[in-house]
Amino acid sequence: MTAGEGLEFIRIVREAEEIAGEVGQSLGSAHLLLAVFTFPNKAKILLNDRGIDEERVLDIITHMHDEPRRLIQHIKEKSRQIAT
Repeated sequence: MTAGEGLEFIRIVREAEEIAGEVGQSLGSAHLLLAVFTFPNKAKILLNDRGIDEERVLDIITHMHDEPRRLIQHIKEKSRQIAT
């Protein structure tokens, strides 16, 4: 992972935590996805190319149940592996 990609990932996680907190939810994978759309980045372009936008993610969040706590850690680990 390059320094820029690392900072981008940190920004996504922080944005996701803020989004989850604003709606009184525990941090989940949908919050991470939504955070991707808050600033220009490669993941946003990739998701948009596949027909996934903020509206679709927002729809998921409104119907979202709590996820296992380990899931977020797993996502972080996989993100680092993929970036490397």
